[in-house]
Amino acid sequence: MKSYNKKILAATVLMAGLCSGGQALAETNKAPELTGKLNVGILQAGSRDYDVWAFKADLGIKGMYTTDSGLKLKYEFVADYAGELNGIDANNETWSSGETSDLDNGNSEGDVDVHTARIFVITDYGLFLVAPRTISGQWAQLYGNVDKFEYNRMHGKTGPNAIFAQIEQANDVVAYISPEFGGGFRFIGAALTIDDYNGEDADALVWRVVYKKGDFNAGVGNVQVSDKLVPETYNRSAATAGYDFGSFSLGATFENNDKHPSGNFKSYAVVGEMELTNTLTASLGYANKNHKNDALDNSGVMAKLKYTTGSQSYMYVEGGQYEHSINNFLAGISIGF
Repeated sequence: MKSYNKKILAATVLMAGLCSGGQALAETNKAPELTGKLNVGILQAGSRDYDVWAFKADLGIKGMYTTDSGLKLKYEFVADYAGELNGIDANNETWSSGETSDLDNGNSEGDVDVHTARIFVITDYGLFLVAPRTISGQWAQLYGNVDKFEYNRMHGKTGPNAIFAQIEQANDVVAYISPEFGGGFRFIGAALTIDDYNGEDADALVWRVVYKKGDFNAGVGNVQVSDKLVPETYNRSAATAGYDFGSFSLGATFENNDKHPSGNFKSYAVVGEMELTNTLTASLGYANKNHKNDALDNSGVMAKLKYTTGSQSYMYVEGGQYEHSINNFLAGISIGF
């Protein structure tokens, strides 16, 4: 995509949002809400000793802003301190939340990481998102049916145990989220500007269609990464489905990677959750990665027992056993606000 096309697209997006505010209203800007999550416990992974570990350490703000023209803006800013608390693992047997770039070679462990800095423009025609950093909607909506664990989360930044290529965070995103249509469908399209000096403005183009009706949800989508960023144009497609039966839920996600820099591969995961009591939930999952390079194949079984102690707090024990990577065991407590 040429730079002038990108400028035209950006201007069109902004004007669409600015022109949809309706009649003039009094400007409102409520004090932002402080948010956070602290998830800490004990982790044993591979050859490491049992260690105190921060699985999540988020602190941020969020809020709504309404201009005097009626334009509604939703903002969110969150920093993740887990990498700073855990430090760097020289033997690469663990991972910390906070990695943000999809295909970079950097390692942000050991640092405070701003994982969310985004503004939504809310209009009658859908939402427009501008985000230097954001939680990946692709991960949340196409992999959320299997992302049920505290540490064994399977995304592309989970170190040696990564099953999928998709990661949970994204850089430099401009996106559009449609209103609901067709009785439960939404369309989302996005462009990511990852490399600033490669002659390509939109380094990755993303789309997905998601559906939710009652207790059933499903979705399909694709990420296309430019050959200006990787050796060949790379496509990562995914499909998901999940159903909540009440006391039992089941979800699955399939991912296909065509011309990934490491070689072609397919991955899938299936996860079930059962409410044993009003406060006790058991989760069991299986994941498989079938790589063109057999040395990169992997599969794993993960299990979790969760005891809910409050509306935003719980305790848990969890374990993951993998065929070709690092087994782990953990126990912890999570508090949110």
